[in-house]
Amino acid sequence: MFCIYSNSSKGNFIVSDCKNVTKTCYFDFFRYLFKAISKMQNIIFTICSVLISIYLLINAKKTDKFYLLISIFILYLFFISAISCFQCDRFHIAFFPLLLLIFANLKKKQAPLKNQTLSKINT
Repeated sequence: MFCIYSNSSKGNFIVSDCKNVTKTCYFDFFRYLFKAISKMQNIIFTICSVLISIYLLINAKKTDKFYLLISIFILYLFFISAISCFQCDRFHIAFFPLLLLIFANLKKKQAPLKNQTLSKINT
């Protein structure tokens, strides 16, 4: 359980390992900024991926089989990341594009509902 927490709540370790070779004065600021962005991205995308995958699996009868398979794959990667601790976003970054694909599908399904509601209001 600790490994899942560790991999889900840390930023990319490569940002921390960067060295200020040219001795610029703003290096530390940008290293801190990019590490914070990486950490927040990992936390937000991981939470959204897991929650949406669980939601799609609960509503399996209404969900397209392709997106069910993606949900299972996301949860598989999430839980398999417990094998290695302190890997940061190395395992989770693999399912971030799949989350965007699921978001696009959910948005596409919402669009017809929104258009129907607007047409009812206008008439």
